[in-house]
Amino acid sequence: MDKEHIGVNNNDATGKFETTVVCEPSPLPLKFVDAVHELERVCQMPILSLIQPDEGMGAWAAIGEQVAESVIAEVHTLPKGKPIALLLNSPGGSASDAYRLACRINQWCGSFSVIVPGRAKSAATLLSLGASRIVLGSLGELGPLDPQLYLPSRLRKKPNSQWISSES
Repeated sequence: MDKEHIGVNNNDATGKFETTVVCEPSPLPLKFVDAVHELERVCQMPILSLIQPDEGMGAWAAIGEQVAESVIAEVHTLPKGKPIALLLNSPGGSASDAYRLACRINQWCGSFSVIVPGRAKSAATLLSLGASRIVLGSLGELGPLDPQLYLPSRLRKKPNSQWISSES
């Protein structure tokens, strides 16, 4: 499935930004894109959107390697050293990919803010904690962290138990 890209560019002459939206499998509603443009105007920085549903969309439904690599690629299209805001709504995913994503955004942009209008659960909470500023909407919520660890030594004891939860 192809992704739809709307480029991110800061036109320094006009001070206007273009929004980056990485969608899979269908484009976002124009009303949403217009609202993100207005948010960029108010925040005076580019907004990168990572909006994920509760279910469906395969590898795009949670923070994982494919999502992290796509977001990092988009971040590298931005001017180096200029802060951004990440509009985040996610059920979570891989803690290591969320951590790597936060580190790479900070390395490239210098810092970033995260805007959570809805939910940022699990690994999305970890990603949020990597930001220099967290803005929660009136319905915004961060969720519990439940990191998953791969322990090959446990395979000898319990052959069907490769991953363990922090709650185990």
